[in-house]
Amino acid sequence: PLERFADARQALETLRHRMKGGIPPPSAPPFVLRSGTEVRSVSELAEASLQHWDVARRHLHEGDFEPWLRALRERDLSRLAGRIRDEEPDEDVALQKFLEATGAVPPPRMDVDTAEIRLGEIARGESRNIEIHVTRFGRGLLWGEALSAGSTAPASIRFKGESAVLRFTIGTLSLVPGRTYEGRIQITSNGGRVEIPVRFRVGLRPAHLGVSPPDLRLSCPAGSSCRGTFRIRNEGDLRLKLTLQPSDEDIEIDRIQELAPGEERVVSFTLRPPPDQHTWTPHLTLTAPSGPRDLFIHVTVTRSI
Repeated sequence: PLERFADARQALETLRHRMKGGIPPPSAPPFVLRSGTEVRSVSELAEASLQHWDVARRHLHEGDFEPWLRALRERDLSRLAGRIRDEEPDEDVALQKFLEATGAVPPPRMDVDTAEIRLGEIARGESRNIEIHVTRFGRGLLWGEALSAGSTAPASIRFKGESAVLRFTIGTLSLVPGRTYEGRIQITSNGGRVEIPVRFRVGLRPAHLGVSPPDLRLSCPAGSSCRGTFRIRNEGDLRLKLTLQPSDEDIEIDRIQELAPGEERVVSFTLRPPPDQHTWTPHLTLTAPSGPRDLFIHVTVTRSI
């Protein structure tokens, strides 16, 4: 009769043992969590752990559950608790694994906010960020790992909690313009597994002027001309039209009007600083389709003693 038991939960726990072909658990003392909550069965321990997660996580990590479970003749669960504690470095994930092993806490369900990702065209050299929102439905902790594969750059993201935002970056600098790429993001968790296809096309990179170094420094004797050089490069996939204009009439510079895709040129210039100056900072204006930029020349005028 149920009157033999302290409450209905203990009666259900005994019935569970009988259905497994075992015998009722012995009269073990209750397990008292550091929060002050007393539990008398595995199902009560699971419920209390959900309510007092941080406390239960510490109990599991320190091995407190194992002797009490053995006293309840839950020897398999006790051994499993110890193995989880030893093998899983993340204490939150370890507690979730233990709770699922009790049979009293079903795994949560994972929901993902997108089934596929189509990025359209991305110019070569540009990058595009991807965000995938993962949400837990149910109780307990959702945990897992997301992996990118295929044409997307390999990356791995671990996540846990009620929700998470998974961020990936698609880079195209080393990819071929005019080609369509397909990849996938695989998300595996205790709440399920999904695979999200990713598709994008790489377009031509606009003409882009690279200049090296970003500014120039020269030492020039007073009354003399000095010569300097710098490099320019078309870092795009289209032809680049260019004009170079000095800020001062005492500067002469090579005339370059166009660069082919990927072409690099050394530009030479000569200048004569004003005789009454100790320092002089003229500049060259380089105008490309992306707009003008100034290349400053820091000149130190030296004088013989």
